[in-house]
Amino acid sequence: TSADREATRAFWGLFEFETGKLGIQIALDLAPEGVPVHVDLVQIEQVLLNLVRNGLDALEETPEGARCLTISTRVAGSQALVRVADTGPGVAPERLAEWFDPFFTTKEKGMGMGLPISQTILENHDGRIWADSKPGQGTVFHVALPLALTATPAEPEIDPPLVAGTSQ
Repeated sequence: TSADREATRAFWGLFEFETGKLGIQIALDLAPEGVPVHVDLVQIEQVLLNLVRNGLDALEETPEGARCLTISTRVAGSQALVRVADTGPGVAPERLAEWFDPFFTTKEKGMGMGLPISQTILENHDGRIWADSKPGQGTVFHVALPLALTATPAEPEIDPPLVAGTSQ
């Protein structure tokens, strides 16, 4: 819906100063129909803030002019999907599983709690998170949440399928 799109644009407004200062290109690719989910908005916003913050941190290591952060949303079957992608340095695939371990960090001043907390929040919403990364090409975080289903008396609610992929 247009309200969803405006909320997403307002969310990005929180980072406008920093992204401008660092020369980061922001790209939004939002589902035109919106992504209807029943979630604790504050908690899901915290997940997205963490993923965006991680992407911005990664982009500091990327040459100016090649810094891009993309957020996209879409509906796939009974799931709402969100992707946060950066063109940062990326990591080797075998290191991805560690990112979701408590206290693991690649940042000098990091605590290593952002991704484990995000994973717990998403699991509490029957959702999943996983990442793909290629050294030298960047990282993509994927979030999947069940769509809000409006059941009618003749139509029982359906449990959404699990997401195929890795959730550590």
